[in-house]
Amino acid sequence: MKSIVGRYLIEELAQMSAGDRSEGGAVLPRSRHQWMVSRLTQLPKPVAIFTARDTDGVEIFEACDRAGLQVPDEVSVLSVDNQEAICECLRCPLSSIEVDWELVGYKGAELLHQLINGGESPRQTLYVPPSSIVEREGTNFLAVQEPNVFAALEFIHRHFHEPIQMCDIISHIGVSRRSLEKAFRVHSRRAPIEELRRIRFERVKTLLQTTDDSVANIANQSGFQSDHTFCRAFKREFMMRLSEFRIETRSAVSDCNTRES
Repeated sequence: MKSIVGRYLIEELAQMSAGDRSEGGAVLPRSRHQWMVSRLTQLPKPVAIFTARDTDGVEIFEACDRAGLQVPDEVSVLSVDNQEAICECLRCPLSSIEVDWELVGYKGAELLHQLINGGESPRQTLYVPPSSIVEREGTNFLAVQEPNVFAALEFIHRHFHEPIQMCDIISHIGVSRRSLEKAFRVHSRRAPIEELRRIRFERVKTLLQTTDDSVANIANQSGFQSDHTFCRAFKREFMMRLSEFRIETRSAVSDCNTRES
């Protein structure tokens, strides 16, 4: 998949003609939008775009709409900040990187305290790792040409948080289980039910790492029908209990932050 990043977009914008700028030298919004529409139309598809802010991601969505491009089928977008008021309210929810601003503030205060007390400034830039990538439909791209496999994967990704099973997938596609599983063996790395399980456990891991939600809430958000079923499936998948996984992963993140400081 091709990709362009925020810096590349900025560099190309800087090369726009002087006629597209105001007296103060700023790129006019209309010209910026027209450039995005033109550039997105020219790029080979599918294409992935990374933007430095959620608001920039919204601009890309608007340009795609104007150009008649489908998100995420033709253009996938990942931004930064994870402002839910923006990301969740779009027709196609925007995937975004969650920045750990609390840790950024803590590190900044720690450095300021060090400098006030006569310490030396760091010779290298201090980087704070992001909390996570919050995946939404904006990057839910399924690069599969076979129509039944594509439709099944799309259904799984859209409804994994519901208590769906293999029979629901088959009913939605309208083919036999044997035909669908045969198509998956040729065009996908995993069987339909394996993909469903993978997506659900990815959501579980994210919730365990980033929230204090109860087992019941996590099970409900991940498509498991009961706490008991959820706990058994998790232990079978990861060979440890939910509480052990939460403690272990958070300890690993804490150790990483300590080493970087």
